[in-house]
This record gives sequence, C-alpha cells and structure tokens, in this order.
Amino acid sequence: MRRFFLVAGVLAFLLIVGGAVWLTLALRPERIREHLVTAVSDRFAARVDVEAAQIDVMPRPAISGSGFRIQLRGAAADLPPLVSVHSFEASAPYRGLVGRRVQLGNVSLTGTDIPIPPGGLRPAVASLDTPTTDDSRRGSPISIVIDEIVSRDARLEIATRKANKLPRVFEIHDLVMRGFGLPEGAQFQAGVTNAIPRGRVETTGTFGPWLKEDPSLTPIRGEYAFKHADLNDIKGIGGILSSVGQYRGTLERIEVDGQ
Repeated sequence: MRRFFLVAGVLAFLLIVGGAVWLTLALRPERIREHLVTAVSDRFAARVDVEAAQIDVMPRPAISGSGFRIQLRGAAADLPPLVSVHSFEASAPYRGLVGRRVQLGNVSLTGTDIPIPPGGLRPAVASLDTPTTDDSRRGSPISIVIDEIVSRDARLEIATRKANKLPRVFEIHDLVMRGFGLPEGAQFQAGVTNAIPRGRVETTGTFGPWLKEDPSLTPIRGEYAFKHADLNDIKGIGGILSSVGQYRGTLERIEVDGQ
C-alpha cells in the first residue's frame, strides 16, 4: 500500500510539473502573438500585420499595440488594407489564448480606417475555394470569438468608379459590438455621421457571421434613426430631414424600409 501511494504521488507530481511546463510554453508572448495573428488571418482569409504589440501574461493576460492591418487575400497590390487600426487594447482569459478557439474579452480600438474599393469587396478578393499552403499545413482553421469590441473614431470610406467623384465618407462614433464570431452574428450599436446630407444616424442591429469566402455577402440587419439631416448640402434642395426605419440584406445589397 505504501508503494502504491508513493507511485501515485510521483505520477501526480509529474503531471503537475508537466502541466506547468506546457502552460509556460503555451503562454509565451511570442507564441500568443503568433496564435492570435493566425486566428484573425484564418477568420478573415486575410494577411494580418502588426507593427508593435506588447503581451503581458501576469497578473492577467493583457494585449496592446499599434499599426494593426488586415488585407484580404487576393486583393490588388495597390489597394490599401481593408482595415487599419492605429492602436488597440485587449483582455483575455488564459484558456482563450491556448486552444483552437481563441477567445478575447474586451477589445478597444482607436483610429480605425475601413476603405472600400470601387465596386465593393467582391472584386478585391480572389477565389478562396482552394486552401492556401499554410491553411493545408495547419489543418482546420482557428476560430476566434470576441466578447465585446468598442471602437472610437472610426472612418468608413466607400470609393466610386467615377474618376471625378469623391468617395463617400462616414464617421463612425462609439461603435459597440458584442459576440463577434458567434454563429448567430454579433449584436451592435453605433452612432454614424452621414456626409451628404450631413446628419447623425443612430443604429442597432446584428452583423454577421462574416463570410470569408465572399465578404460582400455577409448579412446585416437592424434599425436606424436619422435625425436633423441638413438638406441644404444638396444643390437645389433645402430643409431638415428626419427618418426612422429598418434595414436588412448583405454588405453588397441592403434594403431599407423607413419613414
């Protein structure tokens, strides 16, 4: 009996030491960085670049950095990244940084630019039917779920095919998105400044899930309130416009039903 307890104690000690060694290796900052970049790259079928990042493991995981960029695979070389973020911060549970399902807690983004090329997202993306060499080597893609994303000072720019026409610019204020990466899509709320006619739009709804095979078909639906839009911005029209309603569809085509 004494020998049994001795062997059991040795095995328990080895398991504890082995678990501690594995956890230490898994939570190395350079390993976490590579794991996160791979997860985002797989989720968006994109190339991900980060200029600077700092990852702290103790007393709890914390991530911060700057110069975060997402460029869709197959996009023309002369196109800017689909998403550029000046600076970011994020929290995460330990278990969310080591598995094939990456989970982040709160993510804060500052200074986000989203330029949509002429014709939308579809022309910018090559066929993704055949996995890349990296995807084949890694096996099944890594998924990522984010509990909450808070974005400040974001800017959406939609280009036009007409050479003499300026792009449409939307200033996105106080965007909050919850449950990004879930199969049912993410819940969001945001305040957006419309350029012409200039006015503020308050909106809530559901975005996603993101379709990496064809981002233009990613679903979106919600409700909006567009108040105090200045029609004097449009030549030949004057007055103030207010509108409320609902919208649904995809990023490629959104149908609006409002008053």
